[in-house]
Parts: sequence; structure tokens; C-alpha cells
Amino acid sequence: MRRRSILRAATAAAAMSFATAAGAQQWPQQSVKIVVPYLPGGAVDIMGRALADRLGARWKQAVVVDNKAGGSEIVAATFVRDSPPDGNTIFLATEVGLETNAYLFSKLPYDPEKDFLPITRVVEGALIYVVRADSPYKTLKDLIAQAKAKPNTVSYGSSGPGGAIHLATAWLGTVAGDVQFLHVPYRGSAPTMTDLLAGQIEFTAAPLSVVAPFVQSGKMRAIAVSGPARLAPLPDVPSFVELGYERAVSQFMLALVGPAKMPPTVAAFIASEVAAVVADKAFQEKNVDPFGFKVATETPESFKAFLQKDKEVQRARVEAANVKLD
Repeated sequence: MRRRSILRAATAAAAMSFATAAGAQQWPQQSVKIVVPYLPGGAVDIMGRALADRLGARWKQAVVVDNKAGGSEIVAATFVRDSPPDGNTIFLATEVGLETNAYLFSKLPYDPEKDFLPITRVVEGALIYVVRADSPYKTLKDLIAQAKAKPNTVSYGSSGPGGAIHLATAWLGTVAGDVQFLHVPYRGSAPTMTDLLAGQIEFTAAPLSVVAPFVQSGKMRAIAVSGPARLAPLPDVPSFVELGYERAVSQFMLALVGPAKMPPTVAAFIASEVAAVVADKAFQEKNVDPFGFKVATETPESFKAFLQKDKEVQRARVEAANVKLD
């Protein structure tokens, strides 16, 4: 799996070689800011700092992370939108800021399509569904069967309405046959995990970085991966595809965009540089593999095409969850 990820990233880096040498020499001439829409310490922040460190070394310029948390990535998004479009301020976003917000907010203060220039996806990742170690539910199908028998009684926690966990689980219920789980929103993953361990909710889902300590300590049991395949760190945990829920596959992304009028040559250069960074085996061993991520680097054009297609997937999931945030 690691060899395939390295090969894919290397191929993407080679495909993006159209970024001219002249562009590489002329940019950057000053420090570059990677705006992260979450607080320090989370998966997005960790990836942002890893990229900043490697890119700074390659460019011989300071590359710094600027955490602008809040408002479902809206604070960070509007800051980057209003920044000079010179490439020196870029946004490390997820599908929340780039896709789902457009359907969750009736009056979103920015336009994800018009206000940003796609640069590249960096990685994509799956959610890990977990229950307490002593839970009577041994498998995901056990949870679904109980929810079918008694709708709105099998509870799960999420980090908030309209977030990745809420949308993924509501969509899973739709795919499984209009199954109604009981959604219990929290303000972040920490209180969700606390209440799961205390027996206040039956299950939750989260990135590997969040659930790994609980699974490794034996306090929780992983029962499913929301992606198309098993993860190397959890070889015994089946994927949604294996379990028969291929249409329910849900993955989040970490991706880079810049202000809309950013020079396309700079975007192409950044994309090629990011691809080169994440193709490195040592980078993957430290910043990709332990988090269950998959390398997803591509050209700005390919990323734009991905967003055009994926936004319709996200629209359907927001509608299935029947949620609005304003």
C-alpha cells in the first residue's frame, strides 16, 4: 500500500512538471502562510505544519501555519479569500469549507467555487466507527439491525451538526434502508469520546488519529472503516465496501486552494512541490501512514474536476441529513 502511495504521488509530481523553472525562481520571494481552519494539535494542523516544514526547506523561505479556527472553516475561508492573490496565503481546507458549507448555510459569506483557485488535494482519509469494548454490538451490521428494529434509539455522537461524522452516518442510514440512528451532537471529539466511554451514546466515528489511543488501550473496539478498503494500521477492521455498503463510502480530504485571482502558474508550482513532498517515503511514514491517510495529490485542473463532481455527492448527503446551520 505504501509503495502504491509513493508511486502515485511520484507520478502526480511528474505530471505537474509543466510548472516552469522561471516560476519556481520568481516565487516565493517572501514568507508563505498556510491558513489552517482548526486549532493546533488536530489532524489538519499536523499536516499543515509538516507541509510548512518541508516546503520551507525546499523554497528557502519561511512557510508558517496560521490557525484561524471557527465557523465551520468560514473564518479561515473568508480570510484567505480577502488576502492578496499572490500565492503567499493559501488555505488548507477540507470538504467542509470547499463543498458542504454551500449546502449547509443559506447565506454563506463566500462562494467556494468563485472565491478560490484549486491547487491540489494532499491526502484523503476515512472515518473509523467505534463502540465501547464491552458494547453488545459486535459489528456495524448489529448497530444497523437494532436501529431498523427500533428507530432513533441507537445513539451516536458527532463533533457537530453538518460535520463529516453526522453526514457520513446519516448517509449510511439512507443507504442501509432508511435506518434512523439517534444523532447526539457535541462540541468536538473529546467530549464525544468521554460520553461514549461513559455509556451515554452507543457509537461514534472519527479519524484514526482520534480513535487510535482508545482502540490500542482496549477501551474501544473498531468495527468499520468508512472508506473503500481496510487501513494498514487496522488490518482486521472491514471497510464499508466489504460490508456491502459501497454507496455509503465516505472520505474526508485535506486540500489546498488559494484566492481566486492567484496566478495559475504559481498554483501549478505549489501543486508540484506538494506532490514531491508527500511522495517522500520518510514524509509518508511520519505524516501519512500513521493517520490512515492516502496520498491524493493532483494537478489544479484535476482537482477542479474532482470538486465539480464531488459537490453533487456532498449535496445528496446534506439533504439526507436534513440539516441547515443558519
